[in-house]
Amino acid sequence: MNKHTPLSTTVLSTTVRMGPERYTLLTGSTGLLGQFLLADLLRCRIPVAVLVRGDRTQTAAQRLERQIDRFEKQSSRRLTRPVLLQGDLTQSGLGLNPADRQWLAHHCGTVIHSAASLSFKPAAQHPDNEPFRTNVDGTRELLNLCVDSGIREFHDISSSYVCGLRSGRILETDGQHGQKFANDYEQSKLAAEKLVHDAGFDSVTVYRPSIVIDPTPGSLQLGDRTIYYAFSVFQLVTQRFGFLDPDMIFQSLGLSGQERKNIVPAGWVARTIVEIFRRPELHRSTYHLTNPEGTRVTKLMTAFSDVLQPKRTEADYKPTPSAGWGELSSIIEQFVDTFTPYFRDDPTFDQSNLLRALEVCGVPNCPKTDSETLNTLAKQQVSARQPAAKTSTVEKAVPWRQYVDAVVARDDDASEATQESTARFHLTLTGAGGGEWTLTSDEDRAATSVIARGHVGAAALHLYLTSTCWEQLLSGSLDLDEALQSGQLLVELQADQEPSHEIGQLLNTLRDQMTSAGIEFIDRQEVAAYGN
Repeated sequence: MNKHTPLSTTVLSTTVRMGPERYTLLTGSTGLLGQFLLADLLRCRIPVAVLVRGDRTQTAAQRLERQIDRFEKQSSRRLTRPVLLQGDLTQSGLGLNPADRQWLAHHCGTVIHSAASLSFKPAAQHPDNEPFRTNVDGTRELLNLCVDSGIREFHDISSSYVCGLRSGRILETDGQHGQKFANDYEQSKLAAEKLVHDAGFDSVTVYRPSIVIDPTPGSLQLGDRTIYYAFSVFQLVTQRFGFLDPDMIFQSLGLSGQERKNIVPAGWVARTIVEIFRRPELHRSTYHLTNPEGTRVTKLMTAFSDVLQPKRTEADYKPTPSAGWGELSSIIEQFVDTFTPYFRDDPTFDQSNLLRALEVCGVPNCPKTDSETLNTLAKQQVSARQPAAKTSTVEKAVPWRQYVDAVVARDDDASEATQESTARFHLTLTGAGGGEWTLTSDEDRAATSVIARGHVGAAALHLYLTSTCWEQLLSGSLDLDEALQSGQLLVELQADQEPSHEIGQLLNTLRDQMTSAGIEFIDRQEVAAYGN
């Protein structure tokens, strides 16, 4: 067990510094499961902030936009954008700047921790000590931030494989039983669970999914690499040696072929988590998000073969490799060392807590992993090896985002000023370039004095529309009355209010300020093209 520094404190602050609307901080939102969690949270209109870091090719904002765009295209539904906090789980203080830390302390009341390293190789072989660096040290950094921010509720996405090499029936209440582990990933996830439970939260809910896959055609191979890497080895072996007798391959791996693996689709896991998250009466429990039926390794092998050689017959199988056993062994050995312990026959995962929660939520249990699902996974792996079509990375500078990103109030003084203002509007924009803001007008000066991220305090009016429609209203290419009457602009207000005058004044003020800032508006056709 690796040694780690202790938490800065194990007692949470009793002062909760938040605005009236609580946001949920989601980590790991660009991972396989995290992407589904974010989409479901947004669909349920749950206020969300995400911790995202940039990479070598994309900024944090670009990574976030591309993943949400994928879900919008799949569902033909526009989503709003979460509040983006640029940071890194493995950095001190999550790498957040002071303004973002202050915003989080004021507005976030709970955390869904989905970020994780899925490295199965020994930590000693990794230059950054993964998976312990992310799964244990990163969790500690997150917990320290919760302590400093007064966050009292925590939802931890763990793994059903924290049971290690135990067999038989594994209860949802089981934790440390002196078990041995198949790899450092399992050990790191159990260590992270202990950190969370010891942190002193008012409410801790733990979700333990098994092997998470995304069977959506065309999806990326993110998340648990077990199944995907097994296919890679199988494909390499067949390309080099032809189709070998399955029994011989199983024997080489030290398997019988009858072992069962517990496989769950990311969409079902995310939906179940969000439905439980929405019901506080279901919190403070641990849930096995597992499949009632395991999938035999022989079934995986059949799916792999069907994709690589759909018309094969038993005569196509070779009893021995065309090349020497030594080369075959060297190829398989790299898989055996890392993954074979993970391909042991899975234990039976108790679902007592989960079944009760599913009944309350009206969500069915995990669907059976059928041959079609496994074939889709194999086809994804084949597609991943083909050259990807080049796409343009040029992004249009949309006037509203160009303006708001430059002037948005990110410091605590501005947030306090927003709460003291006499007139406040909440703005929710869906689609590319969307997001949530609070616009505050100073009635004495008839000017919009503060623009803050997220929805701060109570609002006189709440405007709901697409980013395309908002750009058209700002540019004057869409009439306000037309937007209201056609339903393109939805307004939440008190029964005795007449919104047209106030919204019109707001648009005029913003338009003047954007013009003064040198922002050039684009015409209706250009805006529509961007929105598509």
